[in-house]
Amino acid sequence: MNSTGANESRNRLRRRTAAHLLMGASLAGLLLAAGYFFFVRTAAGQHWDNEGYAGRQAVVGEVRTFDSDILAEVSKQTLMISLGGLFVISLILRRPVVGLVAVTAAAAAIFGAEFLKNVLPRELLSVPTVPVPAYFSADTYPSGHTTVGTSLALACVLIFGAWLRPWLAVIAGLMSSSYATAVLFMGWHRPSDALGGIAWSGFCMACAAALLVLFHGHHAPPAKWAAWIFSAAAAFLLIALLAFTVFSHPVDSPSTIPFFSMSAAIIVAGFALPAWLALALAHIDWRSSLHRE
Repeated sequence: MNSTGANESRNRLRRRTAAHLLMGASLAGLLLAAGYFFFVRTAAGQHWDNEGYAGRQAVVGEVRTFDSDILAEVSKQTLMISLGGLFVISLILRRPVVGLVAVTAAAAAIFGAEFLKNVLPRELLSVPTVPVPAYFSADTYPSGHTTVGTSLALACVLIFGAWLRPWLAVIAGLMSSSYATAVLFMGWHRPSDALGGIAWSGFCMACAAALLVLFHGHHAPPAKWAAWIFSAAAAFLLIALLAFTVFSHPVDSPSTIPFFSMSAAIIVAGFALPAWLALALAHIDWRSSLHRE
């Protein structure tokens, strides 16, 4: 194949990958909106969400301790250090443009979540069955802590090359699902808030990935499938542990099924999002600052 044909083939690959990423971003945006309109703006959605929140009492002991510890690590200082650290890593990898876009997108997701929480209205349509924090009357959707954990994890997946990206997606899935379930288990958020944080992070980071693919990507050999198997196995294991925790001591409570189903959905979403991002970028690597195509 001549150079003109090779360039055209690479351009088609970039355009196709960017289109897939934008479709994923659109789906994430639709899920964010659907979650808001159902779980926040309808009585049935609020009731299911409140029952899911009430069921968190089934989680006790070391899980609560771990969740409290990781949530306590989130602060303005650690956020700035994390964003700066990701950019430094991109400099070491000679991918400053990728690092700048990824860090900017993560920051936009984090600050955007705070904006959304302040502008999206909430009316009391279903009375909670257990005591809830006073701020639950507003300022909860989407979860800011979930957005922090998920967007930083996705930024890390985005910065590294194709050969390492699928394995980082496993770690990113653990990080995203840990923060997302922690805000529920600790009573900081309803389950829909955590799902909203994951969807919002996915929207922002997928848009950033599409932009990078179009202007800074090049072809790379696809990664092996082992990493995605690990992601699926890790999600299955966490859901199995959750099921054992919830159902090992049968309690006749209407909150059991909503809590388990919403928590399982959070875990699945937390692992599926970074795995999908890595899969969408399976044939894409980033040009270094020394590369000339």
